[in-house]
Amino acid sequence: MQRFLKSRRTLFATPLLLASVLLPGCATGPRTVTLGETELNLLLSRQMPVEKRVLELLDTRLSAPQLRLLPERNRLALSLQLSWRERLSGHEGQTPLTLEFALRWDEATRAIRAQQVELLEPGSAGGSGRQALASRAAKLLAEQWLEGQAIYRFKPDDLTKAEALGLKPRAVTVTSRGVEITLAAS
Repeated sequence: MQRFLKSRRTLFATPLLLASVLLPGCATGPRTVTLGETELNLLLSRQMPVEKRVLELLDTRLSAPQLRLLPERNRLALSLQLSWRERLSGHEGQTPLTLEFALRWDEATRAIRAQQVELLEPGSAGGSGRQALASRAAKLLAEQWLEGQAIYRFKPDDLTKAEALGLKPRAVTVTSRGVEITLAAS
């Protein structure tokens, strides 16, 4: 449970050297920080597996993350392996999941968050009616877990120089190069 709560705070956490990468000079105007697909996958893999117990009845585990860029739709796709076990009966199951989501900037927490999460590939429920129900519940949990999740969080010092120049994160866009965060005038 503690591991889930830690990963719930931020999916990806890494220092961002804005002073040396983003703002090499004193020129003003929009600047862009790009988080590439490889970097995002590396950051994500550090946060897995995610384990959660549901109502003391169902243990779930999300693992084997693989993130893909969907620039044509300004979204990301996240493939995961979902494993679950009913605590009372001991029945177990697993299924691959793919979740698709958009991104938004959250000024209050200085984070980029997942939004509009959709389950793309439901996987096979298989087994008895009870197992199918447990599988559906676990899938719903995965979808709810990702909604609002911090994908990237700026550290307080990361934006200090940008803010001194009057720049703040404004747009978050998924491109073929990665997730681009545009910093523009306040």
